[in-house]
Amino acid sequence: MSDLQNNIEKLETYLARFRETGVLNQIGGKACPAASGATFETTSPVDDSLICKVARGDAADIDAAARAAKEAFPAWRDLAATERKKILHKIADGIVARAEEIAFCECWDTGQALRFMSKAALRGAENFRFFADRAPAARDGQMLPSPTLMNVTTRVPIGPVGVIHDVSMDIPTGEFAVFVGPSGCGKSTLLRSLARLQKASSGQVILDGQSIAAQNSKSIARRLAILSQSPVAPEGLTVRDLVLRGRTPHQSAWRQYSVEDAAAVAAAISATGLNGLEERVLDTLSGGQRQRAWIAMALAQEPDLLIADEPTTALDVTIQGQIIDLLKDLNKNNGLSILFISHDLSLVRSFAYRTMVMYAGRIVESGSTKALFSSPKHPYTKALLKVAGLEKENNQFITIDGTVPDPRYYPSGCPFHPRCDVAEDRCSTEFPELIQTDDHSWNCIHK
Repeated sequence: MSDLQNNIEKLETYLARFRETGVLNQIGGKACPAASGATFETTSPVDDSLICKVARGDAADIDAAARAAKEAFPAWRDLAATERKKILHKIADGIVARAEEIAFCECWDTGQALRFMSKAALRGAENFRFFADRAPAARDGQMLPSPTLMNVTTRVPIGPVGVIHDVSMDIPTGEFAVFVGPSGCGKSTLLRSLARLQKASSGQVILDGQSIAAQNSKSIARRLAILSQSPVAPEGLTVRDLVLRGRTPHQSAWRQYSVEDAAAVAAAISATGLNGLEERVLDTLSGGQRQRAWIAMALAQEPDLLIADEPTTALDVTIQGQIIDLLKDLNKNNGLSILFISHDLSLVRSFAYRTMVMYAGRIVESGSTKALFSSPKHPYTKALLKVAGLEKENNQFITIDGTVPDPRYYPSGCPFHPRCDVAEDRCSTEFPELIQTDDHSWNCIHK
């Protein structure tokens, strides 16, 4: 039997009950007809046959539903938080158990694809689980954060989601600064926003005193370069060809390859130790040599600022050290400002002037690398140092309990509070005020 025929037979089974009984309003836990007695007649988009009759609600039904909700709320409020959690999860379990039935009926009614409606049903269940998991922390009158009300900075299939929130920083000329945080905390999203590859919902990025939103792409590329985690080049491209592409922002229809371009390409190749490899195809190079070639392309842009997105992640430890040494030399000798993004505190300790720790879309601690490593303040920073082996606890392997939160469901208050050993009640409802010293700042109630 074909999948189509099998699905049609399943659908007929599901629809049989609806045709017999219709679909009534549920008010106060009881099925009831519409006060007006009117119905919607839902018909098939395929052959216009009647699928079922749905009670047509009016103002009287809305008032009845509102009264029922108001009457039921005190009992719901008085339930223990753990009981509310169980009930909401039970509702979610019920939706999951009947997700196929829901999806079949919806796709027949609306003409939407079955796979789409299946996902929609499961997302409905996840909404109940979202509130269920926050029920124990809820207070009377407290509004829980809704994914649909967050700041919009990027989109995922289920709707608008705020990935980074209220991130403010300054990269002075000649500084080597580092962003550290776990995968999924918003580091790469921040990078894309800084480079105008992704539009932020609020705030602005200032480059040389002017908003990047007001600058054209070539103007930005002449002053800002990006070094990605795993860049990909066209097949057969040589080192010289790749580096030459860094000169594109300086060229135009009236100004093609020039003496200045040749000099910049030669300087970039020399600075990255690639002399003698100019005609080699990128695919024939080692991992470290390829990364040097990409750095050379960025240097050929002659930028003031280089943003490096975990550029050593795919390299072995020895090659990592060589790339870091190269970036340190470029920073020191060429005055190149560098914003380095990483998830490894032990790696950045040796070269960063300033370290910013990011968690769940926010900077939770920032300061000179010396101050941050010698006297960490935020519980997440302290936990990271322990995990990295930079602080010891009974000489045992250390982990951080829990997982990094999904950007769709960032916790309210301090985003680290569900995993924090020293969290207090207010940590779940209030984002802490910024505490600032001369070269160190953090957001935590613990000073």
